[in-house]
Amino acid sequence: MRQHGPDAANRPKPLIVLALAERLVVDAQTQLNKIPRNQRFRYGSALGDALYRLPELVIQAATGRTKTKVYALCDHLRVIASLMRIGAEAGYIDDRWLGRINRPATDTDAGGEYAQITAIAFAWRAKVKE
Repeated sequence: MRQHGPDAANRPKPLIVLALAERLVVDAQTQLNKIPRNQRFRYGSALGDALYRLPELVIQAATGRTKTKVYALCDHLRVIASLMRIGAEAGYIDDRWLGRINRPATDTDAGGEYAQITAIAFAWRAKVKE
């Protein structure tokens, strides 16, 4: 429902990157549930914790736009990428799922959630560097 009036201008605009991060966390649940029992505590917990922390870091980077917060988000995205590569290499994560979330953007497709989040975060990083 669209609101008009003085309060409508003061409301924060929804963050597209936050919606992507939330969708990625929800989508990853099926993969986390498929991790073998003997690796759920170590690997599954590490990946799950990293993914659950992502929306928090996105909010901090988006609202603060300070060099420290944006760099922290970019570093965290690298950690998640590393954990996902380890999981794919060990066979804990489905390669098709990784391909879907890492799908690069094209003219007709925005790309996978992780690829979009990474592109936005590193664009912020380039602006903060200036």
